Amino acid sequence: AGSSAHRNLAALAKRYNTPLLSIRLGSTPTLVACNAATARQFLRVRDSVFSDRPTFGMPDHLLFGSRNIIGFQNTSARWRELRKLWTMELLSESRVTEKRHVRHEEVARMVAVIRSEYEQPDEPHALNVLACLSHVTSNIMGRLLLSERLVDTMREPHPLHTIIEETVNLMFTQLVGDFVPFLSFLDVPTKQRMGALRQRTDRVLGSIVDRRLLLRSQGRRFDDILDILLDHT
Repeated sequence: AGSSAHRNLAALAKRYNTPLLSIRLGSTPTLVACNAATARQFLRVRDSVFSDRPTFGMPDHLLFGSRNIIGFQNTSARWRELRKLWTMELLSESRVTEKRHVRHEEVARMVAVIRSEYEQPDEPHALNVLACLSHVTSNIMGRLLLSERLVDTMREPHPLHTIIEETVNLMFTQLVGDFVPFLSFLDVPTKQRMGALRQRTDRVLGSIVDRRLLLRSQGRRFDDILDILLDHT
């Protein structure tokens, strides 16, 4: 359970010396691939058979619904269209190579900021490695998605940066009702937090899209994921 679920499953696989586990998570029957070869069978060799996703409440309460998210959507014409767009336009080898300079620049910028922090005459202080990695990741994502950095300094995060961090934390919060439906009332506080965060996300993303549409109407174009998605709407 919790953050150790993967370790507990690995311990079960080792105890029974099996490449495939069949367990029940509450009332939900579950198969667990316990090694790379078995996972490859599910994800690559027989992906058309096992490509349907189970229904979870988190995408509907926190994100934009299972139907609109490629990672939670069942196999359908829309899913294939989104997968093709994602594979060819966003994650192709040529696209990743083309944007390599973004990753290099942001890592170099992070190193420069860390160096300047420790060249100050103040007393030495501990380095928050997690915060540094979070900031550089957000800036890379921001430039690839929106052509703008999300963290201008290590102390002034963009509102979207905060939303991303909160969303990632809540995404790994399991809803009890997904596995034991009659206990779904225990999820009410978590669902309320998810709903409030989704409303904030809608407002921030809505303002970003509106601003981009205005710039596009003025003839400005950007080589980023937002423009690619708007071209396909």
